Amino acid sequence: MSEKITYGRLFSFSVKNFKMKLARSVKKVIGNVKKSIKNFFTFLHEKLSKAEDRLLKVVDDAGDWAFEKLEERTVF
Repeated sequence: MSEKITYGRLFSFSVKNFKMKLARSVKKVIGNVKKSIKNFFTFLHEKLSKAEDRLLKVVDDAGDWAFEKLEERTVF
């Protein structure tokens, strides 16, 4: 059985070449999906780190404010 498939003069292709091109295309798509997922999680990690820093700052400021109010009440 021949690997070459011919449907007239204008349309003939090699099954082996077709499989290789298909495999390359699939690998490229999978690579792009992996890259997109990696970029998404990197972005998410950066945003969560910034949110954590902001939250810690807010809690620290709230603690400072609470201690100031407590000192004001104990002075009287």
